[in-house]
Amino acid sequence: MPSKSKHIILEACVETLQQAKQAQANGANQIELCANLEQDGLSPSTALIKECLHHLSIPIKIMVRPNPGPFIATENTMDIMLKEIQQANQLGVHGVVFGLLNEHQQLAIEQTKKLIDSAGHLEITIHKAIDETKDIIDSIHQLNALNHPLHILTSGGQKTALEGCETINKMIALSKDKIQIMAAGKITAKNLKAHTNLLNTHLFHGRKIV
Repeated sequence: MPSKSKHIILEACVETLQQAKQAQANGANQIELCANLEQDGLSPSTALIKECLHHLSIPIKIMVRPNPGPFIATENTMDIMLKEIQQANQLGVHGVVFGLLNEHQQLAIEQTKKLIDSAGHLEITIHKAIDETKDIIDSIHQLNALNHPLHILTSGGQKTALEGCETINKMIALSKDKIQIMAAGKITAKNLKAHTNLLNTHLFHGRKIV
């Protein structure tokens, strides 16, 4: 289980260069760069990635989600995601963020493994698609079995991290050493202390985290 004594890491979710620069100025440790956050985040443009890489000194992770709607792993979606991950490697970002489900509301493990294998040295975050699986705990066991370093972004299957805190802590307890849980879900600079008191993680994510 991660120690609360570890240095708190704050990841700001942003969709513009201005937001990214402001997050860095406000003390964010890293950013997750997305487009269309009103649709729960889509892949950012190449131009935006390059601008942020030029102007920021903190790590940049990019969303790899080419299409809005359900996180279903179609063949076409997979092809695009693999190309985006290849480009992420070439551009030199810190990490990629993705998540895929199958038609049974489970993690699409084979496709997930393929994306992980294609990511090379990039840090990998499995995003909140995991919160839409019918059994989050089973999903943790499936990801443990991959035996690969991963971050998992989650609100414990609830709308907010506070509502899902019990499940988040259970996920943390069940995660093996290579998996780290990052709490998300309406976490802001104003309520961060409440989250750090309740959650056994040092990783926190939000649009207003700083």
